[in-house]
Amino acid sequence: MALFFLFLITCQPFLAKASQDAVVVADPAVVYSDLQMSSPVGFIPKGKKIVVGEIPRNKNQVYPIVVSGRIAYIRVMDVSTEKEAMDSQKLTAERFKELATKLPETSLGVSYFNFYSSVGLTQANGDIADGDELQWQGVGLRAQALVKKKYDFQLLMNYLGTSEGEESFRVVEGGFGGAFRLIRTKYFLLKLEGSLLWVPYASYSVGSDFRVNSYGYSTGGGVSMVFFITENMGVDLFGHFSYTNLFPFETPGTYEDISPSFVGRRLGAGFLYQF
Repeated sequence: MALFFLFLITCQPFLAKASQDAVVVADPAVVYSDLQMSSPVGFIPKGKKIVVGEIPRNKNQVYPIVVSGRIAYIRVMDVSTEKEAMDSQKLTAERFKELATKLPETSLGVSYFNFYSSVGLTQANGDIADGDELQWQGVGLRAQALVKKKYDFQLLMNYLGTSEGEESFRVVEGGFGGAFRLIRTKYFLLKLEGSLLWVPYASYSVGSDFRVNSYGYSTGGGVSMVFFITENMGVDLFGHFSYTNLFPFETPGTYEDISPSFVGRRLGAGFLYQF
């Protein structure tokens, strides 16, 4: 086939009002004399800038092209047009904007809860003995963010306390948690949750005789149900199984040093704001 005439490609009047610039991306691109692409008449090297018709023909398979004053055809897949490049840039920009504006779903919440626990003790100093049931009252703060589809990352902080007779315990907890979203609708969210918390401060006292400090850790897991009142605000109801272990308290005088642990369920309610 004669190849030289392909370098004489020009934009004729029939393309003047319905043409677009294009770059050959095939190596090389075949030029056909008919719409059915049954008769090749030559080739155009990769990287060559050409002018093609704006509207593809033959079920969007070919673009019309003018070769030495005659109409020929080149496959759509063999060229990259100006319109395709602009559409691609627009699509990329739209996707970037969507990702940039779609921040992780985050929320802040406060809660009140009861911790119904059984205490483990090897020594006793008063009314609290090994195996006794204690009821704690606590308040909590929670910040969380949806980090991957159905998974939440949580930052948690709790303060809780309990008393029996003259003896009392106070605990501050802080740490990390995670959640898996089982059900998410516009007005309801059901999650499985787990946490690992450090206890940087814990106190044990007997009346006015003494108050001593220690530290420890807590861990647990359970279920949370959020009922959304508005698009951004909801009521959180939760139930967790929890274990708290405190390292030895060194007590003065004739009192016994103790290293208590508490295991049981935490039931609570709170409010959260989502943004």
